[in-house]
Amino acid sequence: MGAQVLAETLGMEKLDEAPLKLIQATRDGIVKKAVDALAETVGLSLAELSRCLHVSARTLQRYKADERLSPDLSDHLLQVARVYARAFDVLDDRERAALWLKQPSIAFGNIPPLELLDTFTGIEMVLDELTRIEYGVVS
Repeated sequence: MGAQVLAETLGMEKLDEAPLKLIQATRDGIVKKAVDALAETVGLSLAELSRCLHVSARTLQRYKADERLSPDLSDHLLQVARVYARAFDVLDDRERAALWLKQPSIAFGNIPPLELLDTFTGIEMVLDELTRIEYGVVS
């Protein structure tokens, strides 16, 4: 997955995908406008995205566009963005990636992958499924 796709997903000009750089960006806090960019890219309302991030939509609305999120919220936002970027990488189409995240999946007991992104275990499950799709392994 390219750093450019991840950066674009978060509405950023540039994002270094090196693990230590991502850790530092998370610790520094990602700006709130990245939440809006991710919601727009995936076609989610702020309320839908807020459920993935374990924060109320109202709390997200209170942030100013250039205000930095907490490290915990930044980390979770980054992980959700990585899932979308990976789906785009595997499915090779932005709309298909967004749709795949929202549609019920047999692999997850007819639960949409998006509903699993509120936990890191769920994020791992979705990333694993995307790898299976990439290699043509039916689950």
